[in-house]
Amino acid sequence: MNVIPGDLVPGATKAGKGCYADSNGHVYASIIGKAVVDSENEATVVYTHDCSRSRIPRVNDLVLCRVTKVTPRFAGVDVVGVFEDAGTMTLKLTKLALPWKATIRHQDAYALEERDPPAIYDSFMPTDLVKGQVIGFGDHSTGLLVSTGLRDDFGVVQAMSVNDFLLKPVAWNEMVCPLTGAIERRKVAKPAIIE
Repeated sequence: MNVIPGDLVPGATKAGKGCYADSNGHVYASIIGKAVVDSENEATVVYTHDCSRSRIPRVNDLVLCRVTKVTPRFAGVDVVGVFEDAGTMTLKLTKLALPWKATIRHQDAYALEERDPPAIYDSFMPTDLVKGQVIGFGDHSTGLLVSTGLRDDFGVVQAMSVNDFLLKPVAWNEMVCPLTGAIERRKVAKPAIIE
């Protein structure tokens, strides 16, 4: 079970490395990692493997997100990776140990110069992979704030059609299904080199 600090570890009776117990005997994670129950001891001990070497998204990081939900005002996403500059205009993707909750607000989806930006549901759909930049921290319900409007190479980098075929980009705001030829609207990222 993947945990972050403060997560209750169900079924644990004794805190091990990376955990702590409250006065009621409930065991909580104190670091990011994977909770493992060791049943060799008489009492159950929970060890949380340290993932501190794993990358954590920060403000200004370029990130890869998976869209989880779309509303008229925002797209809910999970940050699943952070892009690192590998030189010569190449980006290397570092996968995160755990996804980070984030939000792409309507006002952050397109450039400020965009006079009449498309609706958010014409830009993203659940399961789309989106490249963007962390621009700040929201509250407990929004998580990180991600923008796709700062650069042309931000937006949807991979999307599936309703028929489960990989969509191909044809314009900055359209992708086409290779099987049916149906056009679906997206905020398409300008192609970049990814290692």
